[in-house]
Amino acid sequence: MDIVRDYDIRGIYPKEINEEIAYKIGKKLGDFSKKDKLYLNYDNRLGSLRIRDQIEKGINEKGIDVIEGPLGPLAAISLKSFLEKSLSVSITASHNPAEYTGVIIYENGKTVRPNLVIEAKERKAKKLGEIKYEEINEEYKNYLLSNFGYLKDEKFKLIFDSLGGAATFIGNKIFQSICNTIPLRKDFDPHYFGLPPEPNEKTSEKLREEVIKERADLGIEVDADADRVLIVDETGNLINIARIEILFSKLLKYKKLVASISSPKIFEKYFEVIYTPVGRPYIENKIGKGLLGFEGSGHLYFGDFYPFSDGILAGIMLIKAIKKAKNKKLSELLKSIPNIFYFEGKIPVSSMKEAKKSLAILEEKMKEYGKIKKIDGVRLDINDSFILFRKSNTEPVIRYYVNSEKEENFEKMLELAEKLRKII
Repeated sequence: MDIVRDYDIRGIYPKEINEEIAYKIGKKLGDFSKKDKLYLNYDNRLGSLRIRDQIEKGINEKGIDVIEGPLGPLAAISLKSFLEKSLSVSITASHNPAEYTGVIIYENGKTVRPNLVIEAKERKAKKLGEIKYEEINEEYKNYLLSNFGYLKDEKFKLIFDSLGGAATFIGNKIFQSICNTIPLRKDFDPHYFGLPPEPNEKTSEKLREEVIKERADLGIEVDADADRVLIVDETGNLINIARIEILFSKLLKYKKLVASISSPKIFEKYFEVIYTPVGRPYIENKIGKGLLGFEGSGHLYFGDFYPFSDGILAGIMLIKAIKKAKNKKLSELLKSIPNIFYFEGKIPVSSMKEAKKSLAILEEKMKEYGKIKKIDGVRLDINDSFILFRKSNTEPVIRYYVNSEKEENFEKMLELAEKLRKII
């Protein structure tokens, strides 16, 4: 079973991750912890509470206290890790389908690769640890409002869609403290209302309808653990998140960007770009004061506040940018920013091992068309365009990306990408 990924642990519950495995993970977390306590929260998936209980049991048996927060977004527990310079654990499978569960580990606000936890030296406990409770969601809310409470404007209307995930209650509360917010989902749903918990054109259909119906200024959707964001303008149009990043450059005066190698080339016209492999640890390790961070999968990073991505913070920053532009409509602000011709798709594979073999086959074929880059996966560059194939770090798929600055080149690259994907 391929449940230990590059930077988290994920699998189908209870087929791949069950209570017995969770208990073992908990013991290894106890071995790994450098302090006598760590922080933990969880999402609303069907297996989360059972997995939480067994992880806490394993941690406690190693003499480590667990400070448990309520059900909440990944950013809430990651912020606690960042502020307390400590270890944190979130029981979540992020954007994966509802039948998955998982474990994401942070230390000092940055991702801990699970292999480091698994390889930790065994420790002997002199006494059992305890479980204590803190209102970590409220601390997260207060942190954001201490920085952005001044934006409060009851005339600005927002539709917020949590997809029924971990940010349902606290996300609504935060945005309601900043503007006139209409929550699209008022309750948690472990099945995410029958939708995939990864924001996309399909999941945002209802959001786009509500934005138009309510004559809202903005629509925001986040994934199951709220570290990804999707944006809808006041006309109901879905906005490429890369254009929002460029808007931050123009309105909030950001000049440097840490971006994954899959990011649109057009960023180089607006930012000094620092490229990394795809994946949050690479960006977290480069991000800092005065820097933005970008992943095309909807992750936006703001180094002035903390190193991890946060869909709720991204939404607040967009509201700040709109306010800076004297409440001009988002569609108007975007007129000065070029359209970005970009596509991201995925190819299911049976395992991470199969993905690796498929990439080797693709590499040989792609060499026939031009120069290859191998920062992460296999990328073919042709003039102002590229095609990138890489294995996902979080699920058994090969992700592929197509980008061009000109529409005619984009169509040609899409055709080539489809031709290439058919060989695997």
